[in-house]
Amino acid sequence: MDENTENLVKKLNKLRDARNDRMGYCDEILKLLNYEKERKPYEFDAFLVKAVDIRFKESQDADIILMAFGLLQGYEQTTVTERRYEYLKESDYLPDDLRRKIKPYDEATKKEKDTLTGNLRKGRENTCIRWLADFLLDQDNSSIGNFIDEIDDYIKETVDGKKIVKLPEPSYLKNKRVVQNEYADGNNVGNELDGNNNFQTTTKQEPENNLEEKINIAQKESNSENPAPENITTENQHDRENEDHTGQKDKTGESPKTAPTPAKIPWRLKLPIILASIVAVPLISVLSILIYQYVVTPPKIKEISVKTEIVVSPGEKEDLELDVRPGSADLSQLDSKIGNKELVGITNDWWAIGLDGLGEEDRDHTSIVIWGGDAEPALIDVIVEKPRSMGE
Repeated sequence: MDENTENLVKKLNKLRDARNDRMGYCDEILKLLNYEKERKPYEFDAFLVKAVDIRFKESQDADIILMAFGLLQGYEQTTVTERRYEYLKESDYLPDDLRRKIKPYDEATKKEKDTLTGNLRKGRENTCIRWLADFLLDQDNSSIGNFIDEIDDYIKETVDGKKIVKLPEPSYLKNKRVVQNEYADGNNVGNELDGNNNFQTTTKQEPENNLEEKINIAQKESNSENPAPENITTENQHDRENEDHTGQKDKTGESPKTAPTPAKIPWRLKLPIILASIVAVPLISVLSILIYQYVVTPPKIKEISVKTEIVVSPGEKEDLELDVRPGSADLSQLDSKIGNKELVGITNDWWAIGLDGLGEEDRDHTSIVIWGGDAEPALIDVIVEKPRSMGE
């Protein structure tokens, strides 16, 4: 960062953090841009909104930097800290599937809030301010005056004739409306709606005659008794067989002896035994696993420590300097979420590696969130930029 950029970044940071005498910093910023005219507060704000609009377009970066300066709809709070709290609470900056792991802001401690807002400030917010400073200093001295003067499109009048800056609407609110409109138009529900726009069940329906037939069969089976097995004789049959053999003798003159019939266990008694065996075996296995896990499982992670910002080029690796507390905790408890998987990846040993997702851009950025155990999520801002030899 050259001296001019560094000075402009410092003034922009003071403007962001200012509670009073905001206009004093505005004049100093204009002088650094070699602009000598005086501008009213709403005119300077309009110039700043214009610069952000041209540099960042409609994006999350634009939301962040405008929020920091208090120039985003819904973020006119007095202090930048309050604005950051509100942004992290309301925006899509944190991944949606991670939001359930972060306690509501009205329940969070000041330390927990400061951790997340500090990561936002030191990461994406400071990076965007530096990029804005580079953009403003890249303007030619001959054109910067027209750039600052031509701001009518960013100014509006109130009902009482007062001129104020047009505050842009957050991009995440517009994105939510797009999704809601798609559902309202039926684009995402397809054949799941009937003519009355009611959701239809996807359960396959049986024809009515088949259902009646199955019901009749089930009733007949429940009312009939189970037939006796073929190899088991009934009591009356056994008596008749004994009568047929009465008076008959073998060659020795003795009556033939009838072999004793083995006792048969009724199926009504066998079934509970079989069912108990089926249930008992997996139950014992599950209990064994639970007992093993209770005895062997390492302690849960209570704290995660990583770098808050990294810069990598495609193909380069950067150590995230991941550390957890307690040290005996198993890292397999950790999980991660990458904002843009085309820009950066994570290795098994927790290094970040730049990927070929820049396309024609010289630089871009994304974020990585790491969480696990009982620890607060850790947020890392990642800047991926081409080496100068690749960008030129």
